[in-house]
Amino acid sequence: MSQDLAYVLREFIPREQGKALREICRTKEGKQEMAEPLTRLVATVQAMPKTYEQEGKGEEAVVHLHYFTGGCDWWITERDIDDDGEGQVQAFGYVDLGDPQNAELGYISIKELCEIRTMNVDLYWTPITLRELVAKRQRRAA
Repeated sequence: MSQDLAYVLREFIPREQGKALREICRTKEGKQEMAEPLTRLVATVQAMPKTYEQEGKGEEAVVHLHYFTGGCDWWITERDIDDDGEGQVQAFGYVDLGDPQNAELGYISIKELCEIRTMNVDLYWTPITLRELVAKRQRRAA
């Protein structure tokens, strides 16, 4: 992984997943394999709306990132602005902790997610609206 990619993603890739990606990228083949998904992830992170920029959009808000571990999922729609240089403090998104009937919107700490040993950010996630996400999940549950 290049230093530029690593710098942008340092706060968005969970620690253990980052270690695995650095190991994969030590080989020429690994670098080639991971170049496209990591470059796409950088572009997504850089283009993500800041907190409150999608306020009022409701189900038309776009989900930009997906984190998962076990049966739990976090979908991020907005991220904080790092005005104080302390890194990502919070984000806003949709959370399902294993019970789709009780999934809800709320504030999420990306920093805390990235500290969970088994957490992963979905490197192949394609941004969709909340409406599309909920519909997709309902179809899977049926």
